Amino acid sequence: MKDAEIKPMVNQVERHPRLTQKELQAFCQNNGIQLEAWSPLMQGQLLDNDVLLEIANKHKKSVAPNYFALGLATWDCYHSKINKRAANC
Repeated sequence: MKDAEIKPMVNQVERHPRLTQKELQAFCQNNGIQLEAWSPLMQGQLLDNDVLLEIANKHKKSVAPNYFALGLATWDCYHSKINKRAANC
């Protein structure tokens, strides 16, 4: 931030359960920067996760909507190829 002439409003980074970016999240929160998760489903890898598949089958839904609805994606803003746009921003 000390070298930036203009403070960024959004920082889009890869973020998912296996790459939580907690330090970066804290930095962005402390500096008023919106953190946007890119690839929250790990480029589709979470769609085959046994635990998420079990939850999805129990609720008769696919993995992706359950993943986001259950709050497993704890970020404020995420970008998903499923909805082809940023959500929760």
